Amino acid sequence: MANRQVAVVTGSGRGFGLVLAHSLLKAGYCVVVSARSQASVDRALAELAAYGERLRAVRCDVTSAAEVEALSAEALRVFGRLDLWVNNAAYAAPAATLADLPLAEASSVVATNILGTLFGVKAALDHMVPARRGTIVNLYGRGDDMRATPITGAYAASKAWARSFTRTLQSELRGSGVRVLGFNPGLMLTDMTLRPTVIGSQAVRAMRVFPTVVRLLADQPHVAAERLVRRLGNPSHHPGELRMQGLLSMLRKSPRLIAHRTPATPAATGALPTRMNE
Repeated sequence: MANRQVAVVTGSGRGFGLVLAHSLLKAGYCVVVSARSQASVDRALAELAAYGERLRAVRCDVTSAAEVEALSAEALRVFGRLDLWVNNAAYAAPAATLADLPLAEASSVVATNILGTLFGVKAALDHMVPARRGTIVNLYGRGDDMRATPITGAYAASKAWARSFTRTLQSELRGSGVRVLGFNPGLMLTDMTLRPTVIGSQAVRAMRVFPTVVRLLADQPHVAAERLVRRLGNPSHHPGELRMQGLLSMLRKSPRLIAHRTPATPAATGALPTRMNE
């Protein structure tokens, strides 16, 4: 395994992170998956067990700098190198206006999406900069284009921060041997979109069309995962940014749009917020 590249994926106990870990393993990487809860770690280990010694799983809450540093140290201890770090862990606050959003939920967005990304970058750079090689991937999302995003304001602002942060990193690390890629996977069928929490009458009204939007425009997470792995496998590409949105994406989804019939609108859910740090 000495010549295999080693990847760490945060928030990979389920959802896109777990699918991405699977895609990286299929591509030949050694992968360290991580999740906030031990139950999620155990579930990921069971699902990916066929990859044997190329897989490790670590319980890690990205809101703790010490735990993120321990995650990096474990990857180096087990595999002896670190080639790829993917900051995937994210917290999706309930759909709510900023006036209705509880401060505790806003704090969780900042702690996971902003500080968690910062801690991950710092842990990766501590090894990658001296080695003069490696790639960091920061996940973007709704709001990274700085447009107004009613009822998802806190989450969207965190993704605008992620894009600005990533572009600054790219500038500062030019010539260092370390590449930084900003990746927007687009709308995906994950718990974050299938089980949203809604707070307040304004959000309830706005979310009535959301199930239809998801069914028409969301992709299975393996679509974005495989695209990202292909990009990572092409060293001639400047890291920059990779976005799964745009004209080609819409053309691929056109059969769904043509066949669409408006369904009955489901009631707003009271499910717990999705912490993709799991």
